[in-house]
Amino acid sequence: MDKEDAVNYIDGELPTIKSIGYLCAITDSHYAITDNVGYNQVGGITKIPKGMVIEINNLERTRKEF
Repeated sequence: MDKEDAVNYIDGELPTIKSIGYLCAITDSHYAITDNVGYNQVGGITKIPKGMVIEINNLERTRKEF
């Protein structure tokens, strides 16, 4: 990206991000989610500060695969 685009992005509004994942943990400061779950493995962990979360929707699994 060129310098003007970078400055416009820096000064612009913060984007709203929608994350969907398996909840790994809830701490005093953040939620930890992953995108992949296996028998003895998980994918990368994303930590989201609690103050940045607007809404949480719990989804129900319809089939038990793991």
